[in-house]
Formats: sequence, structure tokens, C-alpha cells
Amino acid sequence: MKIVFQIFFLLLIFNLIVRSQVRLNENFSDLELLYRWRIVNKDNGIQTWAQSNLKYKTPPFSIACRFESSSLQNDDWIISPKLQVAAGDSLTFYHSIISPAFPESLYVKVGTTNNPYSGTWTNLAIIYDNTTTWKYKKYSLNAYAGQQIYIAFVNRSRDAYYLFIDDVNGPAVVTPNNDVALVNLYQASGLSSFSPELNQGSMQEENLGSKNVLPIDYSSVPAKESKIVNSSLLNTPEEDLPIEYNNLYIRGVIRNFGRTSTAYQFNWVVNGYTQTPYSGSYVNPNSKDSFVVQYQPPSRGTFIVTGNLVLSGDENPHNNNQRIKIKVYPNAYSITKYDRGDNFADTWMGYGNPNVRFKAAVRFNAESNIKLAGVDFLYQTEYITSGQFEIQIRAAGTTINSPGVVIYTKTYSTAEYLTGAGDLIHFAFDDNAPSIAAGSDYWITIKLPSGILYPAAVHNNGFISTHSYYQSSTDTTLWYPLIVSGSERAWIMRAVHIPVPTTFSFSQNINNGWNLVSVAGAHPNNQNVNTWWQYRDLSTNVYELTNNRYQTTTEVTTGKGYWLKHSGNRIYNTGDEWPGSGLLSVPNLPINVTVGWNIIGVYQTPLFINSNITSPPNIISSYAYGYDIFSGFYSTNTLQPGRGYFIKFNNAGKIVFSPSIQKGFDEEFYLDKFSDKIIITDNLQRSKTLYLTDEKINFDFFELPPLPFPDIFDIRFSSNRLVETLSANSVIQLQAVDFPVKIKLSNTSLFLTDENGNELNSYLNSDGEIVIDNPSIKKIIISNKLIPDEFKLEQNYPNPFNPSTKIQYAISSREFVQLKVYDLLGNEIATLVNEEKPAGRYEVEFNVGNENISNSSFVNNRITSGVYFYKLTAGEFSSVKKMILIK
Repeated sequence: MKIVFQIFFLLLIFNLIVRSQVRLNENFSDLELLYRWRIVNKDNGIQTWAQSNLKYKTPPFSIACRFESSSLQNDDWIISPKLQVAAGDSLTFYHSIISPAFPESLYVKVGTTNNPYSGTWTNLAIIYDNTTTWKYKKYSLNAYAGQQIYIAFVNRSRDAYYLFIDDVNGPAVVTPNNDVALVNLYQASGLSSFSPELNQGSMQEENLGSKNVLPIDYSSVPAKESKIVNSSLLNTPEEDLPIEYNNLYIRGVIRNFGRTSTAYQFNWVVNGYTQTPYSGSYVNPNSKDSFVVQYQPPSRGTFIVTGNLVLSGDENPHNNNQRIKIKVYPNAYSITKYDRGDNFADTWMGYGNPNVRFKAAVRFNAESNIKLAGVDFLYQTEYITSGQFEIQIRAAGTTINSPGVVIYTKTYSTAEYLTGAGDLIHFAFDDNAPSIAAGSDYWITIKLPSGILYPAAVHNNGFISTHSYYQSSTDTTLWYPLIVSGSERAWIMRAVHIPVPTTFSFSQNINNGWNLVSVAGAHPNNQNVNTWWQYRDLSTNVYELTNNRYQTTTEVTTGKGYWLKHSGNRIYNTGDEWPGSGLLSVPNLPINVTVGWNIIGVYQTPLFINSNITSPPNIISSYAYGYDIFSGFYSTNTLQPGRGYFIKFNNAGKIVFSPSIQKGFDEEFYLDKFSDKIIITDNLQRSKTLYLTDEKINFDFFELPPLPFPDIFDIRFSSNRLVETLSANSVIQLQAVDFPVKIKLSNTSLFLTDENGNELNSYLNSDGEIVIDNPSIKKIIISNKLIPDEFKLEQNYPNPFNPSTKIQYAISSREFVQLKVYDLLGNEIATLVNEEKPAGRYEVEFNVGNENISNSSFVNNRITSGVYFYKLTAGEFSSVKKMILIK
């Protein structure tokens, strides 16, 4: 009886374990979950099972396998996790193909291991699929009840197309005790935006009804023969220029598919050289961990990284490995491309003849002086394992359709360039690769190894036309534009280059105190502010303007302007404060600008400011303002190298440098058109001119940059503008001026008071001047109105009003003034003025929608529609008028 109970108890526990396990339900949408499966390329070809978005039963992915070749039959396996079969269990799934012209053969097998080379495998079904609909299949697994099995889907097609499987459901998945998978391994630094590895499962098809390979037939395409011309367009440096490159970071992601927490070790090898292992911490069940390792490459180019996880008792070691290619580019590089921009092949092209080496070419144009550093190319080597790539740089030919003289050649034959199913590969050139002059055409040609039917990837749409070519299969000098079956295509080939670091001489005049500065090139040592300006005032920082806020910086770059405080006057020269070899030229790349104020600088040549220098155009909403210690901010329409300039923009965009721009803004923006001027000069002979006008103009265009630091000389209107209207009182702000201050007028007459209303003059006529000695005066109020000869209260305007109206009054002598508002019952509503005022004309606002008006206080906050009175009292003068509020 005891034995029977023990057997019953064990069966109960076994049944609970089985019921607690998750049943197989795979739609292949989670790429990481595929690591529970095992994919085996048993035919040793280049194709195997991969996630695909070409076709699916449940979006967005299925699992698919592509054909190998006309001579190699597929034998590609995808094996499920271990399954625990119970009575009544079955296997269900959907399958489909991409074209009825290419039927597929699918074998469904049941095995005792997840190794197709060992154990017992039995055919559960053999399926011949010749229709493109999704077919549902269901197979009973009762024969395996109580057993633990694996299910394999095997592609056994020959020269077919694509086979798809989706929505696989089956028995309970047996979770292993220990199973940690390396679910991702990738290069985490040093890449361009175009360089991620090609995802075979996401290739776009040109036409799903036909193969995505296309033989090239040049019999009906006109050929062009290349000749040795135009090599003079190339700038060849006198000596090789070393191209610098950085260390790289490689990131891995670990996922625990087992039942127990476990630690791991990551072993990795780069191009056959063992690297320092990484020891990871414990990873909990169904959790992930990530790590980063650093690689110090011996050179630029493409490298193979093989990673492997090591942990004790791992039941599924097949998911511990990853093999990737990493690309080492120069530190600072750019890419020229004419393809669509992504790394997905629409079609693979070639001669369809493995006995002829295919040769592709792209004609490039250098937008600036460049030094070639390499080329990126997307191709496949199918199933070859050896061969040589020959890459040439050639000068421009007699026409745009054919290259000229060969000026550089390099061959590549090591394993990292044999890409298998297709990768984006970086071929690095040596340091002695040529430099190309701005505006010159040059060609890059790539000759691939023999044995490949369709080696080169193309984009069928979205590319820039007339840049891709191929050579005759006889390897002659005949070249053909890449027009196949009546349609033009584009190779996925991109030139990698760095700027040619030519040098130039330069001088920069720096004044004692604050300066707005920029750098016109690069310092050959480093870009630290102390390297550029060793005699700067070390008691303060160098500031840049970022998102309309000042921030300190220790590094400077071209295209930006900076506030720099300097100790003493000095002229910085190459050969004196800077190296005698000169400063380094940099490409005149567009400068990014943000909405609002920006401080910018230019390169080696001046830039004229007008609405056409920006992309998009017409986004400049201010003058360009420089700064010097003698006049503060000054407006200009020409930006000079070495200076910094404030410019305001109404939209984000770029400043584009073009030699065709030869003039600044039109005359309507010139300050010289304003004849009414206020010239203010302090004791240090620093002078600022402000302008007045009664014209209808856009005053906002004359807004000055944000107020600088308190110790920087600045004079402006309180509106932050350089120009103000004649028709209203205005306030002038003084900052960091040295008294006494002289004020002189030109072509205007004004009445001046200080901020407390004290008269600074009786009335200042044109060409007259006054001197202010009081250093406590920080604001000057100006008015062009004559002193009134009588007291007067004007009718408010508008009237009726809602919510605000303006009230004007005049007093002929200095008096204590009160201006109050009353309701019909005589209750005081608000006091608008309650202070002593000098003689003059004044205007105040009464706003019932804003109870925080300057110089007013509301007595009764509940103001309704109706009739109100306002009363002016000034000395012995008193006047009352009526106004109407309509809410």
C-alpha cells in the first residue's frame, strides 16, 4: 500500500509540473524567444531560417527560409524547445510560400534530441506547398504521450524561393534548470547612421512574384570606354596623413530561460585573437543582463567578433554563441552616398556566372576637399570561402559615364570580407589613399571574387540617379550604367572620407575685458579654451549660448560663438601664440541653429547675412550683432572670421555657406535710414547710438541680444530694442557705464527725465547735448512732446472699452498728481497715479482684466459693466470725465 501511495504522489507532482508549464505558442514576433529554438544550417549553404516581415499570419513577423541555389538543396532545420507531450496533445501551425512558380518542400520531424546529427528523428509530415495562401495543419502527438520530444521544421527545397511558417502551437514547453542565452551582441560605438548589420529576415523584395536575384544583361545597353584623363583634379599630399581611430565598445545582452539563477562568463575572440573574458553577475530566471567590453583595434576596417557564454550545467549550449562583424572608422569621418540610405537589399545582382568576377562602380563627387579613408559595400559571397577583392580609386573620365586613370588599388582576401548571406562591410584604405579636390568627380570600383552568382545588393527605388555602373563580363574597359530590365538601380556603395586638414595663417584681435569670439578652424593641439587664448582672464569662465541659456564650456568648436573675458589687449597670431604651422582648415559644414537667439561664428571667409543663407530660408528675425568694448552691441550684415555674432531665428534650421552669396540684407533693414538719433558716450569714450522713427516698421527686427553679464557695457531701450517709435515715451537703460555720461541728439528734440521723474533738461534740441554726473541714474525717460502750457485731462480711448482703455493728461508744472476711478455711487475703484510728476504729457492704462497694473491698486475687485468716472487732481487743478465699461 505504501508503494502504491508513493507512485500516486509522484504522478501527482509530475502532473502539476506539466500543468504549470507554458504550452508552445510561437508567432516569432519576439526575436529573443527564438533563442529557445535551435537553428541548424545542415546543408552548409548561406541561407537558413530567420525572422521575416515579408509575409506573416500574425503580424508583424513569421519565420522564413530562402532557397540556396540551383545546385544545392536546402537542408535547414529549426528545432523547437523540449516539449512534454500529454495525452490528447497535437501540433498545429500555418505554412505558406511566396510564389506558385517556386514550390517548397517542408518536412516536419519528431526527435529525441535537439541535434539533427544524432538521436532518432521520425517524419511526422512531408508537405509539398505550391500555393501562396496560408495553410493550417494539425497533427496528433498521442503516439508520444508521456514523452519529452523536439519538433523540427526542415526546409528541403531545391532552387525554390521562400518558405514561411507561423503560429506554431503544441505541448507544454519544458523549462530547463540552466539555460542562459546570448540573445544580442552588437557594436555600440563608432558607427555611422547607415552601418547596422543587414537583417536577412527583413529584406525588401522588388516583386514578390519573382526571385529577388536578377542577372545583368549588357547586350542592349550602350557601353562607355574609360580613358586616362582628368587626373589633375586630384590633390595628392606630399606625405601620408595618419588617420586616427578610437577604441570600440561592444555590448551584449543575456537572457535566462532556465529555472535557476546563474552567473556567466563571456569569452570573446576578434579575428582569431582571444580577448579578456568578462565575468557577469547572477541572472534571475526570465530576466536579462547586459555588459559592455572594450576593443582596441589594431587598424581600421572590418573585424569578426565571436562571443561565447560559459556557465556550469547549461542544458542548451547552442544559444550561447554569436558571431558579428564590427567596423572601425576614422575618429571624424563623413560618408557620401547615392543609394536610398538603408542597408536592406531590394535585389541581388550579378552575371549569374560563377566563373566571371563581377565588377561594380560608383561615380562620386567631392563637395569639399576630402581624403578618402575607405568604402562601405553591401554584398554577398554566397557559399564561397576564399577569394580576393580588388578595390580601385579612379579619376574622372572624359564623360560622367566612365572612369579615368587608376590612382589607388588595394586588395582584401581575409575571412572578415567573406560575408556569406550579405553584410555591410567596411573596406579601409591605407593612409596613403588620395585626397580629392572639392567639386571633382572620382570613382570607386570593386571587383569581387569568382564563384558568386549574384554578389551585389541594389536599391530599386529612392536613390539618386546616374551614379551606379558595372563593367563588361570580359573585364575590359567598357562600362555600363546600372539599367537592368528597363529600370535603373543603385549599388549600396558609400565613400568614407575625412576632411583634408590643410592649414592657414590667422590673426585675432582680442580686447581687454569681454569679447564675442569664435574659431575659424581647428587648433592642431586641442580645442581647449586655454590652448586658444592662453592670456584670458582666468577669474571667470568662457560661456556659450545653448537653448537661450548661457553655459560654461572648456572646449570650442567652429560654427559657434563664445563670451570670452581677456586680461589686456592682445593680437593672437599663428607663429606667436598659435603654432607657426598654422591652424587646421575644416569643412564649411552647415551650422545648426535653434529657435531664438544663437551665437555663431564663421569659417575662414566672411559671410554676408541675408534671408537666403538659411535652410529653410527666411528664418532670420533680427540683425546680426557683434560686440566690442567701445560701442557694446553693434549691428552688421557681414560676419568676420574670429568674431562671434548674435542672430535670432524664428525657426530651427541651418546656416548654409555658399560662395554665391555676395550681399547682405536689403536697404530696408539698414540703420542709416533712421535720421533721428540719440548718441550716448560715457567717460571712457565708449559710445552707443539709439534710433527713433515714426515710420511703420517691424520694430521686433531691431531687438537686441539678451542682456549680457552685469559688468559688460550696454545701452539700449527698455524694450530691448535698438530702434523705438517717436510717438511714445521711451526708457533708455544704462549698464556698466562710466560717469559722467554725455547725451547728444541728432535731427530730433527731446525732453529727458530720470526714472524718478526728475528733469535732466528743460528741453534738448537737435545737436544739443547734456552731461549727466549722477552715477545712480540707470534709466533715462525720453519724450518728444513739448512742455504743455496748461493742465488738461483727455477723454479715454477707446470708450466704451473692455477690458482696457488709455487715459492721457498734461500738467504744465511739477505737481503731486492723483488719478482715480470711481463708480456711480462715488466709491473709489482704483488709483492709477499717486505721486509727484514733472511737467509733461502722460498716458496711463486702466485694465479691469489685469489687477496688477503698474502704478495702480484696485479698491473694489468686483468691477461690472456700467458707467465710471475718472478724476485728475494736480495741485489746484481738478477735472472729471465719464467712461463706459461693457463686459
